[in-house]
Amino acid sequence: MNFTAVTTEIDNAMKEIVFAEVDEKTMKIAPEDFAGEGQFDEHFRCQVCTDVVFDPKQCSAGKCQKLVCDTCITDWLGKKDTCPNCSEKFEAVRNLSRFELNILNAYKFKCVKCKDTYTYAGAKDHFKECSKMFGCPLECDKEDTFLEKEDILDHLNDMCPKVPVNCNMCEKDTERGKQNDHKCSSDDLLVKNAKLQDEKK
Repeated sequence: MNFTAVTTEIDNAMKEIVFAEVDEKTMKIAPEDFAGEGQFDEHFRCQVCTDVVFDPKQCSAGKCQKLVCDTCITDWLGKKDTCPNCSEKFEAVRNLSRFELNILNAYKFKCVKCKDTYTYAGAKDHFKECSKMFGCPLECDKEDTFLEKEDILDHLNDMCPKVPVNCNMCEKDTERGKQNDHKCSSDDLLVKNAKLQDEKK
């Protein structure tokens, strides 16, 4: 990929970068991302979306008491009036007990985007900050490349291995970090020399 093509790709990628709005419907934590001690308690899995419950509500049926996200059960009850687990009619939905909520709030999860660990209680704040961070728009997979929008151009200009750099001698595009391995051809040097002579005229 030459420099012009890379520049065009960068411009297009930067235009597509927007900050995602974070709300309960976009906040999704998979139980598989659990990073605490022991195992994830399946009691805290939503019976509708199967992710970790957000703003959890509990089925009031004595034999059920399964959990659902507030937004999930609201959407569900717009179509059916029965519990998604026990199929009994929803007479009422109650919140978690303080004991259960304390357990859930202390749970730790690993972010699939930034790889940081956060608690359930701090999930919304984490997602808000994480939504403002981006990987390299050229997907260079460079380690620890996770940047705020204003830092992306610095990364592309100074570090990204997918952005070629010009050889000082022949002006040919070379792979970043391997400039010393580049061998200028005699033809390229002649072209560069001719260009310099034209500039002096």
